[in-house]
Amino acid sequence: MSIARRLLSIETSQVKPFKFIIQTSSTDTQYELPINLGNTPNPNITVSWGDGSPSTTITEKNSTARFHTYSSAGTYQITVTGYCPSFNVNNSSYRTLYRSVVDWGEVGFQTIDFFGCINLDTLPTDGSGNATLHQGLNTVINFDSTFRETGIGFIPAGLFDFAVNVKTFINTFVFCQGITEIPSGLFDNNLLVTAFSGTFNACLNLPAIPIGLFDNNTSVVNF
Repeated sequence: MSIARRLLSIETSQVKPFKFIIQTSSTDTQYELPINLGNTPNPNITVSWGDGSPSTTITEKNSTARFHTYSSAGTYQITVTGYCPSFNVNNSSYRTLYRSVVDWGEVGFQTIDFFGCINLDTLPTDGSGNATLHQGLNTVINFDSTFRETGIGFIPAGLFDFAVNVKTFINTFVFCQGITEIPSGLFDNNLLVTAFSGTFNACLNLPAIPIGLFDNNTSVVNF
């Protein structure tokens, strides 16, 4: 990716929400928006739950407003608009609900973690119709366990191109059995990274890595 595109200016007046899809299989299914990671700031978000119910405004990470009940089984696109510094699926009760990320948006992520979301198998790609592509990952500080033990089988080219502030990729794709190849240049723009410990650990169907995959990551002290 060119430097010009990576440093594309962002219009502050343009709303760019984070969108993802969950699927429930029974009536009265409770869902928790995973925004309550302990060491991150409070969010300031509006959430559309995708079921026709009123949107919810959340300004505290431990607010009970982060819980929502879906009265019917179905597939729902959840839209998060505003400032959402953390999105960490740390409650195993909800991990099987996740199906795909539609658009990363631009919501100020510092950390993202879908660890154990075994049914999550789709990430946004170039040409998929989402306007922001991967720009919304430019504020992420770590991708530790982000896709660990998920159903991801395809890593989009340029996934981390805008993530110029990331410091660690620890256990990012651990046990992603569906991954069979890594895009060339995946980490080319991540110049501040210090650790790739376990990044592709136990990806048993991954036969090789691209030549020069880590050439630009000169600050790394742990592979």
